[in-house]
Amino acid sequence: MFSPFRTESGYRKYSEQHIERMRLILELQRDKFLPLKVIKTYLDDLDAGKQPSLPTATRRPSVTRKFNKLELVAESGINETLLAEAQQSQLIGSEPFEYSDIEVARSLMQLQRFGISARHLRGIKTSVDRDLGLIQGVVASVKKQRDPAAKSRAAAYANEIESHIATIRAELIRAVIDKID
Repeated sequence: MFSPFRTESGYRKYSEQHIERMRLILELQRDKFLPLKVIKTYLDDLDAGKQPSLPTATRRPSVTRKFNKLELVAESGINETLLAEAQQSQLIGSEPFEYSDIEVARSLMQLQRFGISARHLRGIKTSVDRDLGLIQGVVASVKKQRDPAAKSRAAAYANEIESHIATIRAELIRAVIDKID
């Protein structure tokens, strides 16, 4: 994807372009759950002067394993007080916990560095519930169809709608953040 310059002693030196490219790669991996092969194709098309559309997001692998409270705390580092607050705000479910609960707990732990706690994020839960209502409204009619592929088509629609909503939310936030000096 890129080759950094090497000093005489063998150290790698990265340019600002390398760093920006790596930042893009990591964001596509983290935020869009894209595999490196897809990201490489996208970047190769950009380098060739094409104007490829951003690949559609794939879903992270479904993790069906359930976790107990001890495992949740061990995996995320969340403390009892923050966990109780997150559960009260309905950001984290109840035991047995799911993989998504661990991811939310990890993010809550990181947000504490900025003075943001679960109670500050109640609006996000409300927004998510509204988004889910939109998605469920669209896919409900598709799921009712007697077509054998209707269930998988409904899941694909749900994933695509979620991806577009996430993109809009991220871009609205980025537009304001970009104006911060």
